[in-house]
Amino acid sequence: MKKLATQLGIATISTLSLLGMAAQAEAAALRGDLLTTFSSFVQAEGVAFDEIALPKLDAASLFWDGSTNHVEVFFIDEGARFKNQLLFSANNSPLETIFDNVSSQHSTFSESDGVLALGEGRKLSPFSGPTQLSFFIRSDGFNGGTDLYGADADTSSTVAGQTVNPDGLTHLIAYEYFDEVEQEHYTIIGFEDLYGALNATGGRNQESDRDFNDVLFAVRGLSQQSSTDIPEPSALMGLMGVAALGLKWLKR
Repeated sequence: MKKLATQLGIATISTLSLLGMAAQAEAAALRGDLLTTFSSFVQAEGVAFDEIALPKLDAASLFWDGSTNHVEVFFIDEGARFKNQLLFSANNSPLETIFDNVSSQHSTFSESDGVLALGEGRKLSPFSGPTQLSFFIRSDGFNGGTDLYGADADTSSTVAGQTVNPDGLTHLIAYEYFDEVEQEHYTIIGFEDLYGALNATGGRNQESDRDFNDVLFAVRGLSQQSSTDIPEPSALMGLMGVAALGLKWLKR
């Protein structure tokens, strides 16, 4: 994963917290007009979710931007025969579950025993200090599946003892949407849940359609930051030292 970003306040420099707090079960609901807009981006099953009208994001560089008390995650749609699990990690902390069973009676791939409503959301616990969030799915995890999929940058890395993207391919795409009504940014993320290259068969390959609409959700409260614009932790400590000396001089 990319290095933890740091943020400098104008008046003070906050203490860094390297551990994201656990996900809470507190519910949230997406505004109706936003759900309609986000749903309009979803193509028919088998047709790639590729919203070229929106700015594409580096899914390995998503951070809590401090604009909201909570990061809110909303279910938009799913086009999978699997019952996937949606997970996240904060600052490389252990994986935590957001949705244990991503299935719905009203999704593109409708399931009679689906448990989620379109637009249904969860609030993650408040974070303290600069927090990088990484999202994953466990393919068919509700039924015991173990393949863990995430952003391209996480390929072949190990999270919670599991290899991410074991087929060596990216399984996550992310786009940015700006809500003019409330002047807020949303991150729209789509996952591909099948192992292997497009239409590949044989071995572990699952004849994937690579449509990235198997799990679709939107996140409120994230931004993307470039690692080139962020000081290293060692540099931050130096800046904190300079700030401390400045305060001491002012007192004199």
